[in-house]
Amino acid sequence: MNPLSGGRHPKMAASTITQFFARSSSKTSESDNIILAPESINLRRDPEALIQPDEFKLQGEQYIRCAVLAKGPKATKKRTSVIWIYGEDLQAKKDGRRVWYCYLCEKQRRQQELPAVSNGNSTALDHLDSTHKIDKVTGESKSFRGDSVDTSQPSISDYQDMKSIVFARRLDRFKELLIRWLVCCHIAFFQIENGYFRDLLFYLFPPLANLLPKAASTIRQWVISAFKERKERLRHDMHDARSSISLSFDLWTSPNHLAVLGVVAHFIDNTGTRRTAVLALREVEGEHSGENIADVLLQVIKDYKITGQIGYFMADNASTNDTCINSVLQALYPNMSEKQRRRRRLRCFGHIVNLCAQAFLIGKDAEKVCKDLDAAYREGDMKRIKELWRKRGAIGKLHNIIRYIRSSPQRRQFFRSIICGGELSEFDSLEVSWHLLGGN
Repeated sequence: MNPLSGGRHPKMAASTITQFFARSSSKTSESDNIILAPESINLRRDPEALIQPDEFKLQGEQYIRCAVLAKGPKATKKRTSVIWIYGEDLQAKKDGRRVWYCYLCEKQRRQQELPAVSNGNSTALDHLDSTHKIDKVTGESKSFRGDSVDTSQPSISDYQDMKSIVFARRLDRFKELLIRWLVCCHIAFFQIENGYFRDLLFYLFPPLANLLPKAASTIRQWVISAFKERKERLRHDMHDARSSISLSFDLWTSPNHLAVLGVVAHFIDNTGTRRTAVLALREVEGEHSGENIADVLLQVIKDYKITGQIGYFMADNASTNDTCINSVLQALYPNMSEKQRRRRRLRCFGHIVNLCAQAFLIGKDAEKVCKDLDAAYREGDMKRIKELWRKRGAIGKLHNIIRYIRSSPQRRQFFRSIICGGELSEFDSLEVSWHLLGGN
């Protein structure tokens, strides 16, 4: 048995190899599945298609590429028409007539129109203009705004069934993703009017030209509608919750000097999944007393219709929060004893750790010093900040040194140069003796 035959009959193997090389060397296709366009226009390469054959069958007729035909001595004139950028000419083998083959139709998998080019290029130019939005003179593509966009993308006319169920679902999903991007990434609504952003979307999916809102006010309505829908869904989820609903909240001052109360719910939903959801960010008007905070908190609870499902409360250690939680529980559960109300007031461990860190770093009167520092930072009074930290001893001085280094790009660069190596490299491996530190 011949090892080159791979264990098969020698004649069969030879026949197969002959057929293989005959098929590989042949440049004739009996099928319409061909690719003539260069990769710069059509990157798709169907493995079943014949790539750039010299002769092939198209729409039931045999054609030869004019590029492979022998040219006469007078055929030296350079072709300057736009049609030769986006196509080439073919010659019918039957009657010798010349037609134009469109690369863009090939990429978009359209049926070739094959306009005649024996007596002129006007029909082919009209095809590029009407079908692919190609300028007849410059050869550039026309976008929805007049700027250049790749014409290989399908046009709006390719999507006739705009009201189909499938498309409607895709549009709803697109709206949801767009709203999520705008809200979660803090994108201004007017960016939807940005021409560059719209060109990007139209390039990916041209029908959006007729569907994407042209005004920021429409996007605002989309966001409000989505918020109301999600709020209603959350209201139902909490109503069907398997557990009681515990609330955590905190009050802080925003950069634009608004007192904002954030409220978060924690519960087990009807599927057994632990859920955490933001219920509200509400402005607290007037004094930041426990009673005022309680009024806002009760409004949120009633808004979500969970008055009979409230469990525990988590908040920091401010005394106003003690008053707030006690007032809320009295309003929700009038028959609950004071001892039971105290048990439902949980204290934030993170806040406790923060207070411990402040006491360790700042020492006495840590709360007052922190308030003074916060006020100085908000006012940008750097001199006052420096003075307050200087009074804190060694840690305060270290803070001021670090701030001094970070406040200048030149000092930052110099500090980086001496971190390791440089003029202080001899100290990099310095070891401090335990005896020098008073050890035994």
